[in-house]
Amino acid sequence: MGLATLRYKPGIFRNGTRYQAKERWYDGSLMRWYDGAWRPIGGWLPIEEVADGTIYGQDTCTDPNGTAITSHTPDSGFGAYEPGIGAFSLGASIQGNRIQRTSVGGGTQTLHNYTATTLPFDAFEYFADITRPADAANQQAGIVFRANGGQYSGVSTDCIVVYWDRVSSTLVDLKLQVQKAGSGTQSATVATNVAWAASAQLCLGVIVNGATVEVFTAAAGTGGTVSARTSRGSVTLTPDTFNDTSHRRFALWLRLNATGYEFDNIVLKAPDANEAVSFDGIVRKMLAWRVTETTPRLAFATNEKIYTYAEGVKTDITPAGFTAGDEDVTSSIGDYGEGDYGSGPYGSGDPSVAETVDPASWQLDTLNEQLLGVATSDGHLYRSVDGVTQMVVCSGAPEDNTGVVVTPEKFVVCLGAGGEPRTLQWADQECVDDGDTPDCWDLTGLDPESQAGSFKVASPGRIMCGRRTRNETLIWTDCDLFNMQYVGGDFTYSVNQVGSNCGIISPHALAVVDNQAFWMGKNAFYVYDGFTRLLSLEVSDFVFSDFNRTNAPKCWAMTVAAFGEVWFFYCSRTAEEPDRYVIFNYLTGHSAIGELERTAGIDQGVYPWPHMASPSAIFHHERGVSFDDENGDQEGTPFLESGPILLGEGDLVMAIKGFIPDEATSAGQVVGSSQAHLYTSFRPDETEIHYGPYTLSAKTDVRLSARIVRLKIEEVIRGDWRLGEVALDLQPSSRR
Repeated sequence: MGLATLRYKPGIFRNGTRYQAKERWYDGSLMRWYDGAWRPIGGWLPIEEVADGTIYGQDTCTDPNGTAITSHTPDSGFGAYEPGIGAFSLGASIQGNRIQRTSVGGGTQTLHNYTATTLPFDAFEYFADITRPADAANQQAGIVFRANGGQYSGVSTDCIVVYWDRVSSTLVDLKLQVQKAGSGTQSATVATNVAWAASAQLCLGVIVNGATVEVFTAAAGTGGTVSARTSRGSVTLTPDTFNDTSHRRFALWLRLNATGYEFDNIVLKAPDANEAVSFDGIVRKMLAWRVTETTPRLAFATNEKIYTYAEGVKTDITPAGFTAGDEDVTSSIGDYGEGDYGSGPYGSGDPSVAETVDPASWQLDTLNEQLLGVATSDGHLYRSVDGVTQMVVCSGAPEDNTGVVVTPEKFVVCLGAGGEPRTLQWADQECVDDGDTPDCWDLTGLDPESQAGSFKVASPGRIMCGRRTRNETLIWTDCDLFNMQYVGGDFTYSVNQVGSNCGIISPHALAVVDNQAFWMGKNAFYVYDGFTRLLSLEVSDFVFSDFNRTNAPKCWAMTVAAFGEVWFFYCSRTAEEPDRYVIFNYLTGHSAIGELERTAGIDQGVYPWPHMASPSAIFHHERGVSFDDENGDQEGTPFLESGPILLGEGDLVMAIKGFIPDEATSAGQVVGSSQAHLYTSFRPDETEIHYGPYTLSAKTDVRLSARIVRLKIEEVIRGDWRLGEVALDLQPSSRR
């Protein structure tokens, strides 16, 4: 009979029984169909916070008598190689770990002893709090780091100098000089017109990271906290890194040529390994936007707090007085005496008046650079003007809201405004706070130019969420769908029902692609593209039959537009957090399923990759091939499992002599990255016999016979591999 090629349709079929999925893929995880072949989804890596580092030496700049160490006679000119008059060194050496003061005469006096391990030669930082003296002409001062033990001189010494030139009584220029022994000097002005007033204190520091030397400033006393620093610029070392292994000593020198400078809290540090971003509570919402042309920022909100993250730094921007909520669904059965007499157990409330409270979550949006948010546990409309400053209540906005959305025309709309579950209320255009634009939320009509307004939707349900598309704003209730279209004039917006009996299952279970919206309902999936339609997924039966409806409010969705996908996450029957997903490919119409515990996410946009959150970490997705969590434990293995393959019409016994895989790999990937298992039987109700695993690297010989065969493919070597068509070598046989 020869070779029989298994040409399965794209996607997974999981409606009905396994036998109904004959000659289809029936199960799988962490796999996607794209460009005519199956492949593993992209891996993930945890986003990390830059560690504050380990202190190798520190001095509060007081002498043994407790007197503050300050500057002495001005230096006779300032150069990278001249010994400082009245300089003080912070040193660590193999001969002894000590903090010492170098006197004018060249002698030393030990101030503090400390224990330190070997400092990395090409990864360290130093900083000091410095008080600028009363303003005078030609002020110039700096900090020198040197890598030898005694007084340095000429080009025989490696050293780094950061210093400042006076611009005015309130401004200075920051400059950097780097000297490598025998390699000349590099000089650069890294920042101009930096605010530093006379008699004010500022932290000034340097970070050496391989070939990069960076200058930073911070408020006094905060230089050791990475998130408190402001980068002022950097230079790239040539020909190589600052790496002096011969002197085996590091010393921090303070260089002066003006009297009155006072130094405090000199610190020499080396970096620690970065750690995965941590947070309090469970992340239920994420949003990414660009604050400036060059600064993308990620916001992520939990039931307890709201944070932003950029360039390795996490910032807690939770509003003062914020009311946190529960991370789980909570319920009560009312107070004793409520409900009909005799209903419910004696001494407790009536279950008929039970109240279920959804887990607390935020709804987020942006108005230009401002981050806006409403938490269900709190109800206030908050904003942060730049995603770094703490969120504050928007003055004049309604209270007791359930959500917020910004329309394409830049109107801020509060959902469930003022505690009214069906009310929409919007401010004047591009306005969110009465402090910026007086009476921007005013509905009295006193300002004839104002476009602020409100509308109560005619729905039996409650407003759940809103999302803008390219040309309109969609409003979901738990029963139906409305759209808001800008009309201007006295009404501002026209609000119309565009779908009924299609309510959304949770506030975050939707995703928008251009003018299309996809969402998860209580028993089905839906799409809106100008008309509301039922979305036919070949896995719907499996999803809604393996579904923890108590935790339905935790369902959420996101796009992965690079592959034309919408992902829906939900809690399986016994799960407390979303642990399963459905992929719908809106380009081809096929579906896939899998297991992965994620609680929120956002597609690529201002970042080049999607982000998703687990209960304990946040990950860059579609990066690399690792499926490990933040602790290095594997979260899953990509696999596909077919429905039955009938040999002949199911009435023939066939001998399977072998199979030929169709596996392709990307550059550098090992052939044979996956393996196969075969499951055979003679009747659908018969216990299957398992054969394998077989490495999919070449034609594989097997000896087995059956009427029904199923195939399972799973990854064994992590990588970017492809699975095309598999061919079986079949021969007629008889059952013996």
